[in-house]
Amino acid sequence: MKKNMFFTLEKAKSGDITCAVKDGNKVYWLHSLYNPVREAERFIKNHINKLKDCRRIIVYGLGCGYHIRELLKHTENTKQDIIVWEWNQQFFDFIKSNNLIEDILKNKRVAVFVNEDKKYIIDHWKDLDKENSYLLVYNPSLSLIPEHLEEMKVLLQIYRININSFISSEKQLNNNFSINKIKARLDYTQRLNNILYNVPMILASAGPSLSKNLEILKLLQNKFFIGCVGTALKPLLIEGIIPDMVMITDPSEKLYEQFIDVENKILSDIPLFYFGTVAPMVIDAYPGPKIMLLQRGFDSAEELAAEMRMKLIETGGSVATALLDWMVKLGGNPICFIGQDLAYSNNMTHHPETHNFVQFNNEFSYDLLEVDDYFLKGKIKTSRNLFIYKKWIENYVTKHGQVTFINATQGGAFIKGCRHISLKELIDELPEVLDIDNKKRCFKETVKLIYKKDNFLR
Repeated sequence: MKKNMFFTLEKAKSGDITCAVKDGNKVYWLHSLYNPVREAERFIKNHINKLKDCRRIIVYGLGCGYHIRELLKHTENTKQDIIVWEWNQQFFDFIKSNNLIEDILKNKRVAVFVNEDKKYIIDHWKDLDKENSYLLVYNPSLSLIPEHLEEMKVLLQIYRININSFISSEKQLNNNFSINKIKARLDYTQRLNNILYNVPMILASAGPSLSKNLEILKLLQNKFFIGCVGTALKPLLIEGIIPDMVMITDPSEKLYEQFIDVENKILSDIPLFYFGTVAPMVIDAYPGPKIMLLQRGFDSAEELAAEMRMKLIETGGSVATALLDWMVKLGGNPICFIGQDLAYSNNMTHHPETHNFVQFNNEFSYDLLEVDDYFLKGKIKTSRNLFIYKKWIENYVTKHGQVTFINATQGGAFIKGCRHISLKELIDELPEVLDIDNKKRCFKETVKLIYKKDNFLR
């Protein structure tokens, strides 16, 4: 349980009760200080369309119960079961003792589970994927989760980011997918699965420290299969490094800027992998072979994957985490990160040659976190989103023990589970007899074959 956490009840301007939480030196409220009921109405309204077809609704976070009551109201006709999870016993006892949730606890459609035991939670949480359920995460309640459940908290944060992103742009994402799938080429025969088995790979992201590895990578790029996120493409090409594939996942039309001013002759030989939710004009503008991947968490993609018996890509919330899963599915081993700062090295957001580079001064006042730096010699600042991606990668690395993960970023945040060595040290460890060029040719030929001939609508 978190230490020094205290709860008090306060009246909002609407006259309703809200709960103030004092956690060390921080104070925050679980509901609006103006109108908690109206806030709950907006929260549930955002999810109404997704709730309709589910047999039951899972809610993480009890709060003072406003969103639960609103959910009960909106499901009065459908009569769906509502299961509420709360992982802070101290908070539950406080709310219950003040008679704020008595009506919810007595409602026959609601089951409330209060538990802080990690094994119990994991064992019962597994059942959620087996049922036709929808998960609602009440964000203020995440701050109450005890420290020993940090891993579960991160999973909920990632889910919340993904679902909120989808809800805010649902119409655009569905429209993009419906257009893209008409022209899409998919590896529905799974020819790319493990095609690069035990081939050493570089995963190039566009963090501020990317430049630290470009000089040596340029000289020895024939030692690795190189995959990069779209943002890192230009910095690599400027240094004369030709990646073997590039990935994009963002639905914004601004992704076109990642390819602008790059010669078509160069791009025509670099395979592009993308999600069907990417803006169609970005896909159409890319001159090289392009194959659509199907991501977990997007209904249309999951339905198509089931129909085609294809594997889904685990997204993790960012293009780099999606690329990581794709590299593992291709068979890469070891997989080495470069430019994966996951933090604001030298007060920079990205490598200076990227289209979204921002440099800020020391007075940068956003709500940043501090994490261990790459060399474990101090702390470095990062955003909440980057922190979540870091945790996702660490969990992913733990689950894929058959693969060796290297962090050669030489800057940014320390990534648990990775070996932290330089790119030169990794190269010295690689076997001399490995024929990377032949593996690369085989990969590109297979991609081109899929691109030229395969279409699931043929």
